[in-house]
Amino acid sequence: MSTELQLHGRYGKTKVRVFVVHKSGAKSEWHDVTEVDVQCLLEGDINHSYTEGDNTCVVPTDTVKNTCYAIAKKMGDKKWDIEEYGMALVRHFLGRHKHIHKVTVDLSQKLWQRLSADGKPHEHAFSAH
Repeated sequence: MSTELQLHGRYGKTKVRVFVVHKSGAKSEWHDVTEVDVQCLLEGDINHSYTEGDNTCVVPTDTVKNTCYAIAKKMGDKKWDIEEYGMALVRHFLGRHKHIHKVTVDLSQKLWQRLSADGKPHEHAFSAH
């Protein structure tokens, strides 16, 4: 009698801090900032990594972390929404790794307040809320 082991595996990276400076203006003198804490979890056909010790199908967690940074950089200096960033992560992992069927991305944005100097908003000085 053969018994097949059914596993549900989910793995990835949590607490990835992504901080991006968005530059605009004629000489890029006006800055905006985006800080996002990222959790990116992958699910798919990875059972044989548990049953046979074959990790070739597992995307390393440091690769997940570095991909979070690379996608943010790829989006460029223009100001972007965190939802757009999250969808770019999902599209990347689903498009590049055919054995991954589900990607869960949780994003938490930290707000920064622009500081003033001489009663005017400063071009590139901020304080965290």
